[in-house]
Amino acid sequence: MRAGEQLLHFQHLDERIHHLEVELHDLTERTASDREVELAETELAPAKERLQEANLRLRDMDREVAGHRERTRAREAELMSGRVRNPSELMQMSQEVEHAKAMVRDEEDRELALMAAVEEAETEVAQLTARLESVRAAWEAGLPAVRQRMERARGELEAAERERDEAWAEVPADYQAAYKRLKPRIPNPVAEVAGGQCGACRVGLTAAELQQVRRGEQLLHCQNCNRILVLV
Repeated sequence: MRAGEQLLHFQHLDERIHHLEVELHDLTERTASDREVELAETELAPAKERLQEANLRLRDMDREVAGHRERTRAREAELMSGRVRNPSELMQMSQEVEHAKAMVRDEEDRELALMAAVEEAETEVAQLTARLESVRAAWEAGLPAVRQRMERARGELEAAERERDEAWAEVPADYQAAYKRLKPRIPNPVAEVAGGQCGACRVGLTAAELQQVRRGEQLLHCQNCNRILVLV
């Protein structure tokens, strides 16, 4: 294998390693969390808070209604006891009892509305909980396959790294130096010549340059993008 071809082979291996590293990073994230699970959890949390708040309001309303109902019954019992004989006092007490009963009825209506809100919140929580359980089960079911792919990818990465290091050791020093100079500034500094053009920027080569790259005896850079040209 000529020097340029060896350098191109090294670049291909380097690209392969990069893709494997990206894949391993993505796979690792997939084993740690799942977007659908996180979304379902995000939707469930405020629904649970709404249910808790509705239950608290219902509990407070229930205590309040019970207290008013008990006081109203006591007042009505006093009215019916016969102990109060003054007509004006009886009239006033009767009006107070009727007003208290009306207030209790109004509170009971609001309590029923709160009970309906609690039921609605419970339904929402149940539905979102079921969705969370479903997407979590689907994610967990897929984890074994993801972990298996991670193991294969790690093995492929180790093999590719070894092969890349071996390929680099075969690249002549002048080609290594040229590659290192270009790499920080130009992605994939080696370009394959195809159809008489630089494979990266598509600028055509002169006849002399084509002869030179065919011989592969010395470094040749693209006059446009400065990549190292290789004819395979």
